[in-house]
Amino acid sequence: MYYFAVITAISDVMTENGSQRNGFKSDRLLIKYSILGVWVYIYLTMINIIRYKTLQIRKAYGKFKFSLMPNLFIITGSILNIVTYLYFYQGANEFLSRDVGGLSFSNDNNKNHILALLNAQKNTMIIRFYADYLFFKASIESMVVIESKYNKEMKESEIPNPDITAINSQFLYLVSRTIIWQIAVKRLEIVINSIDAETSYSSFLNGEILAGRGNFYGIIANIFAFIGFSEISNRNNIQPIFGG
Repeated sequence: MYYFAVITAISDVMTENGSQRNGFKSDRLLIKYSILGVWVYIYLTMINIIRYKTLQIRKAYGKFKFSLMPNLFIITGSILNIVTYLYFYQGANEFLSRDVGGLSFSNDNNKNHILALLNAQKNTMIIRFYADYLFFKASIESMVVIESKYNKEMKESEIPNPDITAINSQFLYLVSRTIIWQIAVKRLEIVINSIDAETSYSSFLNGEILAGRGNFYGIIANIFAFIGFSEISNRNNIQPIFGG
């Protein structure tokens, strides 16, 4: 959904006549994407908390000997991702409500800069897609790990390590989020330079600032998740991956 929002935004910028803009479709897609992101991470946070409480009980009975701090890192990352998507939601609503006529993208230099940033953002989504694939793969591998606990016929070589796959996924999430944050900061600079003298800065910058904050919190969230999964891997104890 986010990818299609970026594609639509590219089409909007390339449209010379502002009245032909694609009905704010990119902004509406971003709103839907943000709402979906909030609910996804609420769900993942609940899974992470349930997993943490389960391990707490096992630890109390002496059946789990490792530190639970990595799991707390992962929970923190999930909560920060909720904050990230709430900022995106607010920012997208600001984009939707603002007066497009106040921006002067008729300047070819500004338009080319915006298009370059949007294309960079579109290409960054390839990294994000691969990260999603790896996290999905880690979830599938986790199911195999659980099955191996009950299927004694499975060879050790057939049991995957979802920890490594999850770490690679979180690293790519961190890379893509960092790039998108840098793009958001650069876009903020361009928007500041593109605002007409008669236009209120606040009515245009709110959306850009909210998007920048969201991406900043997203970076912190990905760092927490990356540390959490790395510490779990360092336990040298292959186990299923929960949350993220």
